[in-house]
Amino acid sequence: MARENIVVGLDIGTSKIAAIIGDMSLGDPEQIEIIGVGIANSHGLRKGVVVDIEKTASSIREAIESAELMAGVEIGSVFAGIAGGHIQGMTMSGVVAVAGPEHEITEADVKRAISAAQALAIPVEREVIHAIPQGFVVDQQDGIREPIGMCGVRLEAYVHIVTGAVASAQNLVRSVYMAGLSVQDIVLEPLASSEAVLTPDEREFGVVLVDIGGGTTDIAIYKDGALMHTAVVSYGGSTVTNDIAMVLKMPPPDAEVLKCRSGCTLVDIVDTHEMISIPSLGENRRPRVLPRQVLAKVI
Repeated sequence: MARENIVVGLDIGTSKIAAIIGDMSLGDPEQIEIIGVGIANSHGLRKGVVVDIEKTASSIREAIESAELMAGVEIGSVFAGIAGGHIQGMTMSGVVAVAGPEHEITEADVKRAISAAQALAIPVEREVIHAIPQGFVVDQQDGIREPIGMCGVRLEAYVHIVTGAVASAQNLVRSVYMAGLSVQDIVLEPLASSEAVLTPDEREFGVVLVDIGGGTTDIAIYKDGALMHTAVVSYGGSTVTNDIAMVLKMPPPDAEVLKCRSGCTLVDIVDTHEMISIPSLGENRRPRVLPRQVLAKVI
């Protein structure tokens, strides 16, 4: 049966779909108890974008049911991750005048400055997914992270704005809906990954997060505690697998196994005398033997 204080994350990837159920009964976001996890093979997506809604919905339902079974709860809504080559990130600035009593900056002033930064010409086929403040400038004094309560007459906000294709976002939501769920919000995949694995010190001193998935590679760059850049590249692990299959002339499933078993990205660290067995196309053909360095060069 359904329970309160339950939060669900849904990672809709090209190769797999993962659902995770957390219990927030303790009331502390830092102490969420994971009570259910479900993983299903992904069907209906290409390079992080839904191309077959019905197949995607079926995969989502499979992952959710597995997580529900483990947690012993029924799920009605999720936070869904979004990625794909259609994602674009840019940094914009917005300026407002502080007109309150004694020119004290309020939360309303900060919201107006952030809104001003978003007032850019966005094509009708795109929508804003996130608007994340990077920092503020008060009367030409920069490097300010929290301007509320300060005094000034001019407030400028630098905001990292993430946009995505409306159609891609709608198809994602539609797939979740067809799986019998509603979407509480859409979250950019590299942001979710950053929250999971990066420490405050790493964000402060500067770090690049690179999440290599099956069909896309997600990137997030942090510096001085702020998100400076995001990107989603339409290349992932399946790209490497397909290259191996094409260059070495072998079935893609065998190429995936070979990649995981013997793959290496640095040719120089592979022993020049090490050999590997390569399956051949056709049932009656014998496997070939090649230097492992050949595989490393392809990767």
